[in-house]
Amino acid sequence: MANLVYKDDSNVEVILERHGSGRIIRAMHNLGSSVQVQAAGSWALAAMAGKNEDLREQALADGAAEACEAAISRHGKHEGEDGSAAGGNGAVARNSRLALDRLHGIEPEEEAVTDDQCSVM
Repeated sequence: MANLVYKDDSNVEVILERHGSGRIIRAMHNLGSSVQVQAAGSWALAAMAGKNEDLREQALADGAAEACEAAISRHGKHEGEDGSAAGGNGAVARNSRLALDRLHGIEPEEEAVTDDQCSVM
């Protein structure tokens, strides 16, 4: 999910035209216990929000900020002592914070954790 959004602008258009950011948010809501879905979903939302203002506004209207906050609440408490992302739960926290920053128009210094970097213990 996230790789499609992050790496190709045409994929962003297709996903939004057919499904919108709401589909990602619904997946995050419906699969709230899945660390990988939360990490990938928040990364996809961060990528969308960083593409342009229209995508950012659509994601906000669809409830992206709330979905990312819920993901942090469920899975984001397990970071390394230095605040860095550590394992799958750290990926949720890091990606969700990145998405929240971008949704609020802040371009953070750190990048999201990719699907292949997400490991679940």
